[in-house]
Amino acid sequence: MIVSMFVVVIKGISDVGGIDFVWKKATNSNRIEFLNLEPDPRTRYTLWTSIIGDYIGWLAIYAATQSNIQRILSIESISKIRRALLYNMLGLTLIIGLSFSAGLVIYAKYSDCDPVSTKKLQSSDQLLPLFVMDTLGSTPGLSGFFVAGGTCASLSTVSSGLNSLAAIISEDFIKYYRPIFRNLLMSKISKGFCVICGIASFLFSFAAEFADGIYPTTTSLMGSTLAPTLGIFSLGMFFPLANSKGALLGILTGASIGIFVSLGSVFSSNLPNQKLPLSTSGCLDFNSTESNFPEDSLHWKDKEYSFLTQIFSISFLYGYH
Repeated sequence: MIVSMFVVVIKGISDVGGIDFVWKKATNSNRIEFLNLEPDPRTRYTLWTSIIGDYIGWLAIYAATQSNIQRILSIESISKIRRALLYNMLGLTLIIGLSFSAGLVIYAKYSDCDPVSTKKLQSSDQLLPLFVMDTLGSTPGLSGFFVAGGTCASLSTVSSGLNSLAAIISEDFIKYYRPIFRNLLMSKISKGFCVICGIASFLFSFAAEFADGIYPTTTSLMGSTLAPTLGIFSLGMFFPLANSKGALLGILTGASIGIFVSLGSVFSSNLPNQKLPLSTSGCLDFNSTESNFPEDSLHWKDKEYSFLTQIFSISFLYGYH
């Protein structure tokens, strides 16, 4: 995946006119904001959402998910665990940096002819595949190389998640109520649940087309369940007198509130429009030069919203709270 992203970014930078051109396009249109100190929690991307929201989010992923804890416990010593997490951090930083770079290059290429505004694409989630085909499509094998890299990375994550989910169901539920089952039978049951969970996750993918962006939707929904899970781990570490009933009540309450806010942010139709405007002035086969974003999208804070709408408008990066 890393190599395929490198190829896409480097080829894209070369095609659009160099790093200076990409950077100027981004800065001139306010796409680069390192120190946005806006305290309003509804603002999607600020310094606070990055530091507070992302910190708690990654803490929950690494310290409160069964898949990562299972991996960590399989390592024989604390020193090797720290080394493995360090290597993971370096790789993750590289992948995120490449993703941001790809986003800047994509904007530089389509800044004067937005494919979503011209109805060439139905969603901004389709920009990367279009960019890959426009950039690498003329070179045999490169677009397929990118697809193979992305598929390998995603399947690796999905397989470990399905394995962890099947293990939880088998050990915490089946074995708890049926301790007489032999290991061979438990192995078959675990594999069966792995298949069932895989089919269920595949069916959920069809709901992605109804979401306004895969990244904010998945981040918000993940936060609604990961935050209570992190709370349970923290409760066990710092409050030894806590009991199972209180823990269960806490996680159910937290998850219910999180899911309610997440679903509200996904399906609510009157949320503030915070998207920056895009242009179609450079499109040769498109008559309109207007943006598909309203003029008041830059002044959304001046409008009045109901209490629920303001709750649903809280940045998805705070979803881990």
